[in-house]
Amino acid sequence: MITVSDGGEQIVEKDKKTTSSSTGERDSGGGERSVTEQAGEDSTVYVETADEKYPYVQKETLPTVAGVVVVAEGGGNPAAVSEISESVQALLKVEPHRIRVVKMCSREESE
Repeated sequence: MITVSDGGEQIVEKDKKTTSSSTGERDSGGGERSVTEQAGEDSTVYVETADEKYPYVQKETLPTVAGVVVVAEGGGNPAAVSEISESVQALLKVEPHRIRVVKMCSREESE
């Protein structure tokens, strides 16, 4: 069983439009005033096909794995537990303390 802490993320492409204007004034008494205005606008970039229109995904991240439990027949064997744990670490990039390997019980053992 794998537990995730989030659902991943999709970052969509945005068109960014920025406008700015500056105004400077001087009066007859020697005073000065300047005003700068900036405005920005974002709009999502879409991909259009004959059938649909959807946002262009620039980057997608996978869900973050919070923990893993492995139930295995060899869960009682320390060497097997070590190999399974190392495999999970390598495949899912999970820290060792977030992995638990337990022995699978047969029907005879559970009764």
